Amino acid sequence: MYRKLKKRILWLVAAVMLAGLCFPGMEVMNVRAEESSDTSQDEYGKGIKIKDMWLEGDTELSNLKAGDAFEITLLLYNDSDKDATVRPNYCSLTWRKKGESASDSPKTLSCDGTYGAYLLSPGEEKELTLEMQIGKYESVGGEWQLQYINLNDANGALTSTVYFYDPDRDNTKMTGRCGGNRIEDLPYAGEMDFTVASSETLDTEPPFLGSISVTPAEVKAPGNVQLKFKTQGEIAPITDVSVRFMSEDNLSYMLVAAYTSDEKDEFYYSDAEECYIVEYTVPETTLEGTYTLDHLSLHDEAGNYINYMNSDGKLVDQSGEYTDIPKVDTCKFTVTETEMTDRDFTAPRLAGIEVLNPELSASDTLKVRIQAEEETGISSVTMTYVCDNSTEGTYNSYLTIHSKSIVKEETGYICEFDIVPYCAGGVYDFESILLTDTSLNMNGSWSYYDKRSNLVTGGNQVSFSPQTSLSLSVTQAEDMQLLDIRTDNIAEKVKNTEEGTTVVVQGSLMDELEIRLFTAEFWNVVKEKDLTVIVPDEKANAEIVVKGADIKKAVDLELKVQREDRHRWYAGTPENDIYYPVHVATTDASFPITVRIRIEQDFLHQCGENPLRISRVYWEGDKVPMQDDLVLIKDNLKVTDDGYLEINFPNGLQETGIATKTLDEGTTGKSLTSQVFSFFVTPSTKTSSVTKGDISGDGQINLVDLMQCLNHVGRKEILSGEVLQAADIDQNGNVNLVDLMRLLNYVGRKAPSL
Repeated sequence: MYRKLKKRILWLVAAVMLAGLCFPGMEVMNVRAEESSDTSQDEYGKGIKIKDMWLEGDTELSNLKAGDAFEITLLLYNDSDKDATVRPNYCSLTWRKKGESASDSPKTLSCDGTYGAYLLSPGEEKELTLEMQIGKYESVGGEWQLQYINLNDANGALTSTVYFYDPDRDNTKMTGRCGGNRIEDLPYAGEMDFTVASSETLDTEPPFLGSISVTPAEVKAPGNVQLKFKTQGEIAPITDVSVRFMSEDNLSYMLVAAYTSDEKDEFYYSDAEECYIVEYTVPETTLEGTYTLDHLSLHDEAGNYINYMNSDGKLVDQSGEYTDIPKVDTCKFTVTETEMTDRDFTAPRLAGIEVLNPELSASDTLKVRIQAEEETGISSVTMTYVCDNSTEGTYNSYLTIHSKSIVKEETGYICEFDIVPYCAGGVYDFESILLTDTSLNMNGSWSYYDKRSNLVTGGNQVSFSPQTSLSLSVTQAEDMQLLDIRTDNIAEKVKNTEEGTTVVVQGSLMDELEIRLFTAEFWNVVKEKDLTVIVPDEKANAEIVVKGADIKKAVDLELKVQREDRHRWYAGTPENDIYYPVHVATTDASFPITVRIRIEQDFLHQCGENPLRISRVYWEGDKVPMQDDLVLIKDNLKVTDDGYLEINFPNGLQETGIATKTLDEGTTGKSLTSQVFSFFVTPSTKTSSVTKGDISGDGQINLVDLMQCLNHVGRKEILSGEVLQAADIDQNGNVNLVDLMRLLNYVGRKAPSL
């Protein structure tokens, strides 16, 4: 889901740029890997490298047909002194046509590895096979030369390795770099170059527009319109489309959207109408007026594309390359009514800031007075701080805080913030602030602070000097040790920790591409010293708690948690569909953990008097989960005094059922399978009619119910939802031997009641 969303965002940005637009302050750059002519002064790079590579099978690369595929295997090895992550889907091979230079912006062909991840131990080797699928519409002729091999190319999120081939300089090797540093060259003399010698379906022309229309002609916002268009001379089907509608009443106001053929509910081909259809949702923030299609971009499966722009009511080729194609009438629709109740398009302007309680502990509430010029009010404030605890003159701790309440007074806005509970203690310097107003447009503006000149500056001519210091002095609890799994050897650090201490290990994040394990050595120390380990998510919205006394077996383990922001969608509670999505990743579903989920006050206010429940979610691909995909785990839950929902899993997450998906598939050297369990926190909207002990729901409590409880405790048949509630005889949230014995005594007539 995330990769598809990322693709859509990148495609939308590209479409806007192709239309001649850019975002304020954005610079467009072409980044290409280049090998240095003199690497003698470089440091030597250690990490994932290629020891050898070969072509699988007996494919004749000089005589391929469009649509063919072949496989190349890379023998990877790790020459560093620590475990190294490999993400095959961030590994790729890229070819370029012989004779075309980089300055020509030539077409390239590439292939990526499959989704997954594994660890290579120091000195370990592993084969990685990538399949190159040649498009069935690929043109014939010309030799494709292997130019790049990229390993872990994840925009800096992983230590990457790149090999570059330039036969004009040296046709016997590929020059390599690992982490930006020099490494050994890879012998190569064109063995993986290929030629497409034949094609059954050749397509070298872009999809030309035949006609286009939009219905209905009038719509209320929010609402939906259909954009229908036909093409001429099409061979390869269209895979991507972007559109831009310009307001005829306000030329600075536009509606932009992009779609791919994967989004079949929004972009598809209709056999019945013999045209492509885009289902466009007019946003609720759209103003009344007429909107004309002034830009259309079409991409087909063969890699051809064309950009159309509106010129005097006709859509014409923007590049001017295709002058003999028909000029097609553009189309328009009118928004007659809108829920846009305000016309505020101006971001709030910061006029003053004052920290009211600069000395505080990590559990305190920060209060800040803000003066701002705005039209509709301030809805949220975000502030960033930096701290230098390194004694090296560089910042090494960062703090981002979000307002939890904003009250308007005569002297300005009084904003309250929760300090991130596990931030490092020290003096934090103010860095920046974001003000967002209450308009439907949610206009926002950043302002920045220069400590040396004591000057706050920002857009809309913000410039002033604060009258008092904006720094914070934050103290952390003495009985808490803060570690970061990304930079600390946590197993060594806890060896010097006193018994009974709480150890917070940060940096084990759900979106982190590096695989970071809590080693068995670490857990053995936690068990011996009866430590409490807390693993929070990036924003401290959720955390995993492990107590040393509960650990049965120490293993190499991955633990991650993430609570997303509040959502509104159908979530199994049709009377009130607000919910928090929560995801927990682990490599051992039997490891005992407690999950704590931070519940914000406005969420509780929306829930009213209803208690909370947590349900497991079964995701299938990218579809939205429905009622049948939700399995109730625990109901009638209350929030703790410190604002958390706390759910204990003494036997691990395995008791909640099957994991939703697998993240990491292991290798023989360092094998692990990280499962992601997804949950919804929702309000309980109805009183449960569960009868304690009546597990089968037949109105009686007998041997049938006893056997169901026995199978659950014996891990033969996992109960869930209201059935699990009925088996929870002592109502402590867990079904175990205690519940089984109470049920046995009742059914056996040894106890008069449950």
